[in-house]
Amino acid sequence: MGEELEKWYKDFLERVIEKIRKGQELTNSETQIVANYMANTQLRDHVVYLVNKLTELNANLERRLMDRLVEVERRLMDRLVEVERNLRDEIRKTREELLANDEKIRQELLKRIEGLEVRISASDMKIQEVDSKVEATRNDLHNTKADLERKIQEVDSKVEATRSDLGLVAEEVYISNFINRLVRENQAILNIYRKYETEHGEVDAIVETNEKIYVLEVKMRAEPKDVDVLLLKTKAILQERQDKGVIPVLTGSKINRIVRNYAKGLNVMIS
Repeated sequence: MGEELEKWYKDFLERVIEKIRKGQELTNSETQIVANYMANTQLRDHVVYLVNKLTELNANLERRLMDRLVEVERRLMDRLVEVERNLRDEIRKTREELLANDEKIRQELLKRIEGLEVRISASDMKIQEVDSKVEATRNDLHNTKADLERKIQEVDSKVEATRSDLGLVAEEVYISNFINRLVRENQAILNIYRKYETEHGEVDAIVETNEKIYVLEVKMRAEPKDVDVLLLKTKAILQERQDKGVIPVLTGSKINRIVRNYAKGLNVMIS
């Protein structure tokens, strides 16, 4: 049942996005469902959080592995140098004893020297083996890092695509809500212009009623500068249409108190 519901939502959103791109109006039920879907922004925030967390874990893992690898190499080399130094000191002492003793003792000492040389050779082999393991560990770490970077890029691409689609849907929802508000206020909708170009940039929508012309901008995170830009676009449209009153309207999901007060002080409607 869960998979069927998920497929239904996916197909539904694709149809809505296609209607928006074609400039078609959404039905009231489509607008309501999309509005409810947009309310759950925690999913997008959670995906972004997972991406950031994955990047942080990758950096911490790489740093810890490299620090550990360097420490192991340092300790191993110090130990091997110490062992080799001790062995060579023992050889030197043994040779000195050999010169001071008779032939029998010299033979015994030579055997000891041979044994020590075998141990040195074995130590050299161990050093080579450790070097091979260190190189293999570095290769594994490099491959792991490459895999993590590839997965992060895939997640980033999916998040960006989702953010773009959600932006289109959100814009359509807020424009539709504002139009419904005008209808409830008994204003007759004469024309709706999408993506209207002005000398100061593109306007999300212009809604012309029998009474007024509304210049509508949708912002997910509004800032005071967005109010200033909206006023410039409104002024440009006012020069084109002087037959009706032109009202700037700012709408969106996150319009904080500072932006609201700033907008109201400049006679900008907040929806």
